[in-house]
Amino acid sequence: MSTQTLSFNITGSSIESADVFIAADSVNYAEAQFNFDESWATLYKTAVFRKDENVYHVVLQDDKCKIPFEVLVDGIMYVSCFGVFNEKRATTIELPIQVQKSGYVMCIPQEPTPDPYNFFLSEVTGKANEAEDSAVKAESFATSASDYSSAAQKSLDTINILAEVVKTAEQRVCEWTDATHMAKQSAEESKNNAALSAQEAKEFAETTLQSIEQHNSNTSISHPDIRALANEAKDIAKGKANSISFETEEQLKAWIRGEYERADGKTVSDLNVGDNLYVIELGVPDYWWDGEEAQPLGAEKPALSEYVKKEELEAQLSGVVIKEVSETEYKEALENNTVDAGAIYFVYGEEE
Repeated sequence: MSTQTLSFNITGSSIESADVFIAADSVNYAEAQFNFDESWATLYKTAVFRKDENVYHVVLQDDKCKIPFEVLVDGIMYVSCFGVFNEKRATTIELPIQVQKSGYVMCIPQEPTPDPYNFFLSEVTGKANEAEDSAVKAESFATSASDYSSAAQKSLDTINILAEVVKTAEQRVCEWTDATHMAKQSAEESKNNAALSAQEAKEFAETTLQSIEQHNSNTSISHPDIRALANEAKDIAKGKANSISFETEEQLKAWIRGEYERADGKTVSDLNVGDNLYVIELGVPDYWWDGEEAQPLGAEKPALSEYVKKEELEAQLSGVVIKEVSETEYKEALENNTVDAGAIYFVYGEEE
């Protein structure tokens, strides 16, 4: 089926097009074709169309999509794109496109005023032909009116469905934000009760992942960035995340820049996503590692003067045997009376 195609070229955050205007009032006719540079190759891409305060997101298929008819109204519409993958998001600036008024008008067709020739010709051919033509035209108009009514109803239904999807997604994002803070607080508390807190945090992360997966299956909308955050929380709950402390904020920043060498020899390359970077100095925030940069923690900074440093704890535990075993292995050791006296056991639950 023939369509009108507007072509857009995306380079980094820039968007350009040789097409500067389009006619108003088209429905399911105008398409947008996007040509991306290599920096967008791994991203899931979405086109954004804005008319005044109304914004419409359309997921791209083969880098193209239909232009929503709601923005094809006389005036200026704005076109942009964004792409996501895990915690990465790329955006472009908005490009204005002139939507020019079309000649389309919804009205009841009327017979033109006849000239003398047509008048006499009508008299000759007879009123029967005129009546038959009028009946055919009336039937054609009724069919067109029915088609427009059906299309308008389908569009309204689609808008209502999308509105509910967006509302549900916003609620999930808010719930997930709260859940993430709770998971981090639970991880801190697990210092005093490692086995129990780790198991609870793990179950909480898995429950959150199941809720997100259920949401995705109900709405057929993929959220790779939310899944990535959930997997990060799950990794933290399983003990993959670590923490490193620094005397001052400047010492932390110098270490990230490669200008300060720690006594334990750790470098930025040793960090995992979700690792905490604590600063003993008061009046400055603690940080966490997002895979590329150190991000401030949102919680209020506690005083760390009463906490035992890692080096001091290692000195106190020098010579103490520390074992990390599964719940099944620990039960077998108890039954076989093979538990090492004086050893510290960290017992983790096993996934079903």
